[in-house]
Amino acid sequence: MKKLSGILLLTSLLLFSACNTFFKINIVVDNPSNDVLVLILDGKDYELLSNSFLELDLVKGEHHFIATVAGKEIFNETVSITNEGLLNLTKSTYVVHKELYLLNQDEYETHAVKALDRQDHLIANKTYEDVHFVVYEGQVFIPKNWDFGIDKELPEEIKTSVGEYEVISKLYRLSSLEKTWGFFGDFDFTQTSDKELKQFLDSLAQDLALEAIE
Repeated sequence: MKKLSGILLLTSLLLFSACNTFFKINIVVDNPSNDVLVLILDGKDYELLSNSFLELDLVKGEHHFIATVAGKEIFNETVSITNEGLLNLTKSTYVVHKELYLLNQDEYETHAVKALDRQDHLIANKTYEDVHFVVYEGQVFIPKNWDFGIDKELPEEIKTSVGEYEVISKLYRLSSLEKTWGFFGDFDFTQTSDKELKQFLDSLAQDLALEAIE
């Protein structure tokens, strides 16, 4: 009987652990601002540095968030967490960009017509032409619908066995989106590392080369 009780106890503990994991949801709390964001989540304090994020596993249900930036309270609400995603306490703009990865690059237009909804988008007074964007402006919770998050770069290639192409998506902060598309604005080179400066110059060179081809 003692041996049987031990087995039952172990089984119960494993089931409890599995249920605990099952009801927890992974979310990202992002701070795209240039200031420190102080977060109080269900009474517990966190600090997010400028342009940083916090990954949390939360029990499914309602959670109370209070956020302060530069001493000013910007958010004080209860949010229902039901699925994975990004919590946008600063109510900033985020964009999911969808693009094709193909076995044969020459067939891009053929597949893009079917797989992508390409349009021109005006975001923060900047025009992005002929792209498949899903734009979130001021939305507090953005359900996860991307393959690569704000901290991941798109790979040059992927392995796939599903067909001739695959649609891959990435989530961008507005600042990262602008840099990726070449909207650098007033670039302060005094605060730029040698590596960042080289990336900037390489990007300009690549854009000029593409324009020359066209």
